[in-house]
Amino acid sequence: MVTQVRVHPKADVAILEAVDTQTGAIEPFWDIVSNIHLGETFAAFGFPKDLVQGQSGGSSHRLFMGHYQRFMDYESFMGYRYVAGELNIPCPAGLSGGPLFRPEAPQMLTALATENIETSTWPDSMEEEVRDSGTVRTTHRRIISYGVSVILCHPLDCINEFVPPREP
Repeated sequence: MVTQVRVHPKADVAILEAVDTQTGAIEPFWDIVSNIHLGETFAAFGFPKDLVQGQSGGSSHRLFMGHYQRFMDYESFMGYRYVAGELNIPCPAGLSGGPLFRPEAPQMLTALATENIETSTWPDSMEEEVRDSGTVRTTHRRIISYGVSVILCHPLDCINEFVPPREP
């Protein structure tokens, strides 16, 4: 049960303080990694919404794999500013806020999934239609979605204020 929410003032990060009413021993991550690099593989865990034949279904837990393809200073559509990792996969609804971690060391957290950015390719095709009022051109482009994640070693001072580093 969540007892308190602490929101970071600039990054898209919140710390949820919780009481474990089930096992008394939830400790999913040991530490936050600061030495991530381009091309590094990540695993991400979340609960994306399932669509069944165009109708809204439930959510399923899923493990995603990918790699970091760029790091950047980022300003989100909600006004947050943070150091972000661009992912080679999009983040479906239900992955937002989910942890990104090292597959070979799943206890080491690198980032949290936040949103998507979209770009397009060169035109795939162009159609021209002649009408009485002139020629109408329609250009078709592929839209490419990349996931965005907040790299957690940058807002670490705020995180460590509420979650002290784990003793070895």
